[in-house]
Order: sequence, then C-alpha cells, then structure tokens
Amino acid sequence: MKKAAAAVIAVVAAVVGLLLFLPTLISTDWARSELSRQLSSASGMDISLNGPVRLSFLPSLAVVTKDITISSQTGDLSAKVPGFSTAITLSSLWSKKLEIQSIALVDPAITITSSAKAAGAQPAPSGKADNDPFAALVGTLERLAVNRITIENGSLGSTDETGAASTVSAIDVDLKAPDLDREVVFSLAATQDGRRLRLDGTLSALRPILQRQPAKVAIEAKVEPAPSPLLASVKASGEIRLNADGGYQIQGGQFDLADQSFQLDALFQPGKPHRFLADLSAKRIDVGALASSGTGKGEPDNAGEPSLAMLSNIDADVSVTVDQLVSGALAASDVQFAATLRNGHLEANLQHLGLDAGSVAASVSADVTKAAPTFQGKLTSSGLDIGAMAKLAGQSAPLSGKITLDTAFAFRGLNAAGCAKVSTCGARSASARARFRWRRWPVKKAATLPA
Repeated sequence: MKKAAAAVIAVVAAVVGLLLFLPTLISTDWARSELSRQLSSASGMDISLNGPVRLSFLPSLAVVTKDITISSQTGDLSAKVPGFSTAITLSSLWSKKLEIQSIALVDPAITITSSAKAAGAQPAPSGKADNDPFAALVGTLERLAVNRITIENGSLGSTDETGAASTVSAIDVDLKAPDLDREVVFSLAATQDGRRLRLDGTLSALRPILQRQPAKVAIEAKVEPAPSPLLASVKASGEIRLNADGGYQIQGGQFDLADQSFQLDALFQPGKPHRFLADLSAKRIDVGALASSGTGKGEPDNAGEPSLAMLSNIDADVSVTVDQLVSGALAASDVQFAATLRNGHLEANLQHLGLDAGSVAASVSADVTKAAPTFQGKLTSSGLDIGAMAKLAGQSAPLSGKITLDTAFAFRGLNAAGCAKVSTCGARSASARARFRWRRWPVKKAATLPA
C-alpha cells in the first residue's frame, strides 16, 4: 500500500514538474502561430500575435504577449493591442468549444471605418439578404466562451462615409459574460470631448439580445463634468431589444432624475433622417426639485447660444403625460404635452394643463436649423377663475369671474442672458391680447370694497 501511494505521488509530481517546465520546451514560434490559428478560427477574424509569447500551464494555460493585430475580413474594423494576456482552460484546446477564462487588453487602439461604398449599397432583395451578423455571432460564441474581458486605457477612432472622424479615449471596460444564457455584468468608462462617462449595469442574458428578443437591462450612468447637475447621475431599467435595421426598442423603461421616477417606451430607427418615437409618463413631478437639481456648476453662465442644429438630422414624435405637476404651492393635473420634429421644423403643444382655477393650453413652433431660431406660439385658457387664482397666489381679489386668455408670443434663441442684452428682444415678444369677463360684486358688498 505504501509503495502504491508513493508511486501515485511520484507520478503527480512528475506531471506537475512537466507542466512547469513544458513552456521552456515549446517553441515560441509554434505557440504564436497555433494560438493565432485557434483565436482566428473561433472568432472569424484575422488575429496575429507578432510579439514574444510567454506561456504557463498551471493552474490554466496562461498566455502573455505583445503587439497583436486584429482585423475583420471586410476591413472595416482593425485594432492594435500593445499588451495582451489571457487564461485558457487546458481541456478546451482539444474540444469543440474554446473556453477563455479571461482576456486583458492594455492600451488597445481600435479603428472603425465606414466606406462610402457600403453606405451607398442598396438593400438586398427579400430572400437574398446577407446573413444576420448577430446570428453569426451566436454561432461564434457557441464555439468561443469568454468569461471575462477587461480593457485598460483603450481608444476608439471612427470615420464615417463622409470622412468625418471622432475619437473616444481613456476607455476602461470590465465585462463578465460567463455564458450566453447567464447574467452579464459590465462596467464601462470613456472620455469624449472633455467629458468622462461611466456606465455600470447588468443584462439578463446575451442570447436574447443577439436573437433580437427583449432582454432586461439596468444601468447607472455618471458624467463628469455634467452638462447639468440634473444629468450628473441617472439610473434606468427596462426591457431593450435590438432591431434588424440597427435601431432599438425600449419597453417598460423606468429612469430616475432628482429622485423622481419616469416611465418610458421608445423606438429608434436609424436612417436619413433618424427617427425617434417616445412616450414619457410620470405620476407626480416636482418642478421645483428638478429646477434646483438643474442649477449649479454645469455649463458656465457665459456659455454660447445652445445649438439645436443636431436635431435637423432627426424626425421625432414625443408625448408626455403627467398625472400631477407641482411647483411650490401651485399644482396642476392631467398634463398632456406632444411634440413633433420634421426636417428641422419643431411643433410643440401643451394640450392640457389643469389648475384649480381652470385649464391652460399652449403651442410653439420653430425652425431649429437656424443658429438662433425664433420661437413663436400662443397661450390660451378656457377660463381662469379669478378667486381661485388669487387663492393659489395667497392673495385676495376684489373681483369675481373668469379670465379668458388668447396671447401670442415670440422670442429668439434659448440663451436668456444673451437675449437680455439684445435691445430688440423685448420688442420681439410680439403682441398680447386678453379678453376679460367678470361680474360685478352685489351692491350690498360694495361698501366693503377698498377705495
């Protein structure tokens, strides 16, 4: 028995020793070419390991190398990775599925190029369309399991068909996706145009997303410096589905701003122009809380005129419904707002805002393609009760009755400070007209009226 135990120990020691010294016996060139072949075959991309390769076999196959190049077969995506390390399950090397426990990329530079030829290509006739790339990706991930991916200090440069370039830098990523059907945990941080965006969240599973089915997602986003303190931190959740046209759909979405909850259903369809549809609703909104959260250190007070030109590339239909809108002592109910954007022309309508004193409606229109667009519209009411209005304002009124408003207005630009400096700004407020109807107090109360 002792001899058998000793023999087993000797064999185990020999195997461990072999695994420890095996890397010194393996040709670096062979390891480099074999790993390149395995990774390229599993991913469907051209992957070349150009630098020295260092191997270890315990506790798993670990590979550390430098100077990796990656390119897609179509040539629209390429990457250079100065530093790369990975850990691979040994048994997966001779199985049908390659299991990579972790991949770490250091200082990767990724370039995406959209060719004019691809942009101008006509869609294939029905029945002859190219295979769904997401379906191909599902097949790839069935053969290639990547449990964790980390990226440190990456960069992403993209060029569209017109030659316009954009760059995202300081990209840090931590993605844990152990299986197509298990929860994905991700963390992403990146910097663009001087702003640092960080996203942390979870996705119920990858498979439904890649099969264009709804999947549950929850994210928390933080921006520094924030364009507004209101947008410094946002939490959102809901169901998301990626569509075959490159767009997405959100159902049952919920997000929080300044500790207030909103519900959202949205659809985005890419194209020329892009199309966006959204239905936003809330039970109760405190305007005062939103306003106080939206002031502070965001953009400087002397910032230039906000530009709305980017909206000219979008056609949109947006509706907003709020059961109760509160601002200090003033409360409104059944608030209904709708806006449409077509070819840069904005039409917005406050269809109903119910007050204890009556109801108010308004409309405004503008051409957002102009540098300082002119907003013009009108404000109307179906009858505001004078006594109720005075009570809401904490005052008393010597009159009773109702006021009917029919007021037109116009203003130019969105920068209030800039508008105040323009002498004609007030003159551009257009004309206002109002019709008042009231009834006289009874004679017996006339003596109580102030002189």
